[in-house]
Amino acid sequence: MKNNIKNSFTGYIEGYYGKLLSWSQRRKIINKLSHTSLSFYLYAPKGDLFHRQNWRVNYSSQWLKSFQSFSNYSKKKNISIIAGISPGLDISFQKDKIEEEIILLAEKANVFLQNGADEIAILFDDIPKNKTLDVFDLKTDGSYHAMFTNKLGQKLKKSIFVVPKIYALELNHLDPLYIDSFSKNIHTNHKIFFCGKNIVARKKLDLSFLPKLKNKIIIWDNIFANDYCPKKLVIGPWKHREGIKNIMINPTGLIETDLLILDLISLQQKKVDPHLAWSHICKKHNIPCQIKNLEMFFDPYRINNEQFNPSKEDINQIIHSIDKLLWEWHSPLSREWYPYLFNLKQDMIIAHKNPTKKNIFKTQTIPFSSWILKN
Repeated sequence: MKNNIKNSFTGYIEGYYGKLLSWSQRRKIINKLSHTSLSFYLYAPKGDLFHRQNWRVNYSSQWLKSFQSFSNYSKKKNISIIAGISPGLDISFQKDKIEEEIILLAEKANVFLQNGADEIAILFDDIPKNKTLDVFDLKTDGSYHAMFTNKLGQKLKKSIFVVPKIYALELNHLDPLYIDSFSKNIHTNHKIFFCGKNIVARKKLDLSFLPKLKNKIIIWDNIFANDYCPKKLVIGPWKHREGIKNIMINPTGLIETDLLILDLISLQQKKVDPHLAWSHICKKHNIPCQIKNLEMFFDPYRINNEQFNPSKEDINQIIHSIDKLLWEWHSPLSREWYPYLFNLKQDMIIAHKNPTKKNIFKTQTIPFSSWILKN
């Protein structure tokens, strides 16, 4: 198969925890990518057992049939599919096992390619220290992750997309030798996913902190992800990404929300002001104007606000806006946002009203309600 790499890397990453899209939902994403001139779809959901936990086990023939149909559909829409394999939880560094592991990786990758995938990604993110390191008294697995990528690329005769174990500089303390070891050994034809200074890049300069590599680096953007904070809805203007050519978004796994996010990204890549673009997208998706009164709670760039000290009037207005959205707004998007809006209302009542014990026990988990009542 030819290496059909496009000039820039933009698109959607199904790479979050806790959710799996259906094939029909994935087709919706492909349609949106096609309409918004974004180019790639990375299939790498943590919840797929055969992607990560049991990566050595083959997919069923029925699953592969669905994947092939999805890939063929994507080709018609001019969207390239990157199929991910995440072997890092238990891949072996033992000398007598390495070739066997490479053969398994290549077989799995070839099954993807034979069933329509355009590219292959290997992911080493969010894994514990490899047990083999202690056996051989090794300090880092950076060179091994590079070696597996290089050998897989040679077997497939393709460049590979790779997520290194240290995929943001804030993780460097976990293995200070990793980036240097990985960088020295990775072949320059492979493409590297990296998040920047932080796993969630919130500040303007976060995305300028990248490893010094000759490889092409693609930003893995977690700004809208909420798998690490599932009680929150993270939504709003997409900022501080101006001029970045290679960037793919790993969003929420909520289909209607993610379609909105892709609309937003597409608009801002046309150099529309972020706040103007957000306002336009709200109108396009028929979100009631009351959302403006709640934007501070959903803002992905503001994780806290120590100065938030609302007046009684502010509290009443916020709760009134939430009620309007909860009870008078009806759409597929409103149904996705319902639990987040309802949680926000309960938080406002608990923090700024005088809730009854019954209300706290009724709406909060046992550990949290017990903590609230004690404090």
